[in-house]
Amino acid sequence: MSTFQHFWWGYLDTLVERRFISAARYHYRNALTKVFLDQAIGNPIFNVVFFTSQSLLQGYSLEDSAVAVKERMPQQLALHYCFWPWVYCFNFSFATLHQRVPIGDTLATAWTAFLSNRYHKSLQQSEASSTKSTS
Repeated sequence: MSTFQHFWWGYLDTLVERRFISAARYHYRNALTKVFLDQAIGNPIFNVVFFTSQSLLQGYSLEDSAVAVKERMPQQLALHYCFWPWVYCFNFSFATLHQRVPIGDTLATAWTAFLSNRYHKSLQQSEASSTKSTS
């Protein structure tokens, strides 16, 4: 993820800085534009790749992986949009390109722990409900 973020955010910097003449004058507008582009383009691409590779590594077929992406993406995006845009607003406003990835990775560790915990709780609940329905 870090490599993708580094190059993607570098590209966003170049793209947005060219769009607005004075980076200093439009600093916050530039940051919000980067957040919007990152969330509208970069995030869906990353999540599709992430969920597909996760499913493939678990032994699912490509077709089953596509189904998993379709099932997981809406809920993931809803959670994502509650947390990450705020992080990226801070990142694009105050951190340099070289500081953004470590900040993002540190918070991504906590985010991964949260998602993992949430996923395993949902598995336990579904197992408990299937056990109750069979008894």
